Amino acid sequence: MSDPDLPTVAVVGPGAIGTTIAAALHQRGVTPLLVGRTPRPGLQLHTDDGSVVVPGPVRTDPATVAAPVDVVFLAVKATQTADAARWLRVLCAPETVVCVLQNGIEQEAAVGPLVPGSTVVPAVVWFPAVRRTDGSVRLLADARLTLPDVPATSVVQHLLRGTPCTVEVAEDFRSTAWRKLLQNAAAGLMVLTGRRSGVFRRDDLGGLALAYLREALAVARADGADLDDDVPQQVLGRFRTAPADQGTSILTDREAGQPLEWDVRNGVVRRRGSALGVPTPISDVIVPLLAAASDDVADSLSVSVTTTASVAALWSALTAERAGWWPDLVLDPVVGSTVRETWTEDGRERSAEGHVTEVAAPTRLAFVWRQPTWPTSLEVRIDLRRAGDRSIVTLTEQGFAGLPDGAAVRAGHEAGWPHHLANLLAAAGR
Repeated sequence: MSDPDLPTVAVVGPGAIGTTIAAALHQRGVTPLLVGRTPRPGLQLHTDDGSVVVPGPVRTDPATVAAPVDVVFLAVKATQTADAARWLRVLCAPETVVCVLQNGIEQEAAVGPLVPGSTVVPAVVWFPAVRRTDGSVRLLADARLTLPDVPATSVVQHLLRGTPCTVEVAEDFRSTAWRKLLQNAAAGLMVLTGRRSGVFRRDDLGGLALAYLREALAVARADGADLDDDVPQQVLGRFRTAPADQGTSILTDREAGQPLEWDVRNGVVRRRGSALGVPTPISDVIVPLLAAASDDVADSLSVSVTTTASVAALWSALTAERAGWWPDLVLDPVVGSTVRETWTEDGRERSAEGHVTEVAAPTRLAFVWRQPTWPTSLEVRIDLRRAGDRSIVTLTEQGFAGLPDGAAVRAGHEAGWPHHLANLLAAAGR
């Protein structure tokens, strides 16, 4: 039931974090205005206790916003803040509270200039959530936020009171934010190694991570954070005891070919260290590597899906039974065999051809393919692996940078692959 005394609210960026907050608000009786880049009829959040459907639609045109709202939850990635400015201009008034659900310690400096007169409240987000191929979101742990002890925080507390999202208030918010930043900074090593949490169990990588965390701790203390000597060891310990296949958002972005939040997670340690006179020799190496990794993301894309079907069932559906769910694709799991897809587009028959380059049954299939007008081929790799009681399918495609219209081709493939993978999962589950 709606509470007429509750503020009007908008969620900018209905991704994994934004969907979680939107669902909590909807359960509270405040259905937020949803705005983003992709139109959708609504949002859906899955938790251990069930599912929540948040009615939409997700708006994509700022001209459709009739008036400013009382509270804005800004849930876009830090790399998308500038793009969100067009929404903030129409959603915010001088009295609006903007709660920034982003990584880093510089939310007020980054968002404040975009919302003159409004009050910016930074938040530390402590919960993991992942987007599924159907656009819904799965919450992996209890939702929890930490906010600074400032007057505007009470507005956010009031909105989320009694919901599944806990709001904590920290008198020393700077220290809390830096502690989370240390965790985020170390996670950048997953991008550089292409590995998940299990990589921190290596003695050499663990040693590097610990030295990096201690360097970041020195910068944090110089910046006014009150953190104990054992915080780096605690952070490393959490990575080492986490499931070996547990990832992190920056690794997910890297695998999906998205821009990386390297600056707000890692670059800030180097920048603050330089400004405060704290040497950062490890950051001086790690930050340029992460920046370079972010530069070439447009060359590739990656899509991952999970299922209860076995790896063997997935392999059979991908190879022996594929004609039943992807009849336009010719592909035999034999190295060197022809790969060919045909389809009709704008009334014309089109095709892409190539050959199989790798077969490692039942866990990997790779091939190259190209359309007749492309100067080079794209490389596709499909990996199947078991993780606990579920199987994970990861598709990676690269080579878009070598195409004259690579950005457009990549966008089309990024939209199309989830459809094919959903059909694969359905076939494997029969």
